[in-house]
Amino acid sequence: VWQISDPQEISTIKTMIRNLPQTNEPEFWGLGFSGFKINGVNRSDMPSEIRVFLGIICIRRNNENDYFLDANNLEQTLIDASKKQAFPGNVHMAIAEYEEAVMLLSNNVDLAISSASEGAIDTALRICRVKGKPEGLTFARSIARTSKSDRLRKSAVALIGQFGDDSDLQLLNSIDNNGGGVNASVDRAVGKIQERSKGVTH
Repeated sequence: VWQISDPQEISTIKTMIRNLPQTNEPEFWGLGFSGFKINGVNRSDMPSEIRVFLGIICIRRNNENDYFLDANNLEQTLIDASKKQAFPGNVHMAIAEYEEAVMLLSNNVDLAISSASEGAIDTALRICRVKGKPEGLTFARSIARTSKSDRLRKSAVALIGQFGDDSDLQLLNSIDNNGGGVNASVDRAVGKIQERSKGVTH
């Protein structure tokens, strides 16, 4: 949390949320870094709340939310500003991993062979799930098959469960748990695929 009091910074934010393309309400994940929230409740010239995450801006006025595309890249402006704040190391790390993950996806980097940090790759896989990006399946299959990281295998398996099909069941059932808690993720993914193949939806 930091206070934005500089009139120029406030003016910049107000400019960056004007005339944005409207979009539908997104699905945001609830764990780890989940964007920036600007509280303007004490300012009559600002929305009561602005939330910026995954290229979406949520503007709250009069207890109602409207959603817009972050066409002016307010999120990156806030990421850059956050680097100057005296946050705990784990907060800076989470933001850095998120920024790196977004870069990996925007550049279509192969996550399975990327030299990026484990946290960034994990975050990129989760972004694929939240934003409904089935093109991440190819990376997820490679990571589930070859990665030594239980953290990455869990995220890869979850992505396969969300977008995979019956052809992925053999891969999922062949994953060695090695005591890392991956089995529960595999069971959930297999269940989702089997339900889809039977035409069961939630």
